[in-house]
Amino acid sequence: MNRLIITILIASFFISACTPTSKLAKAGISFNEGDDFIYEVIDGDEKYNFNINLNGIEDYYISFDWEIPQNDISGAIYMNETAITSATELHNYMEKGYLKLTDKTSAWISKAVFEDIKDGNIVRLGLGEKRESFRLYDETTYEFGMKMGKPYVIPVIVMANDDNSKKIWVADDKDNCLIVMMELDFNIRLVDFQAFR
Repeated sequence: MNRLIITILIASFFISACTPTSKLAKAGISFNEGDDFIYEVIDGDEKYNFNINLNGIEDYYISFDWEIPQNDISGAIYMNETAITSATELHNYMEKGYLKLTDKTSAWISKAVFEDIKDGNIVRLGLGEKRESFRLYDETTYEFGMKMGKPYVIPVIVMANDDNSKKIWVADDKDNCLIVMMELDFNIRLVDFQAFR
């Protein structure tokens, strides 16, 4: 009987040791209701914060509240399963109120775009009024915020257009394709993360 118990314990250990863990989770980044992601935006002469408060994230939806405190505007975004699975357009310019996205993503890229870029394919990505061709430019790490005296460090992929004038940094995590930085007609970068406790 003792041999059976030992065998079960050993098997349990190996199963738990082999369970895949999100690359972001390994860096201490969770995706739970109430978590905050704080971005800094530079748009021409304007500099302001863009804050995201996560309402929920599952395989079939992502929902968050957002605010730009300096301009006293806020809203909410809901992306359905179609959007987070296969959208090839970004919603970057926020308007007050609630918005449900079915064919665009915001603050995330879709899993299809992520996988295509990682596979070395060219992706035509909508950035509002026009589409740009993006390809994999680099794979590196991105540092931001602080946790217990040390910055968060996460793996990222960098997408760039044909002349490298537009770049998008995305968490290298197929389950959470969070945009951490963009250099487009404006610049935005993730500067802090606060887990809800």
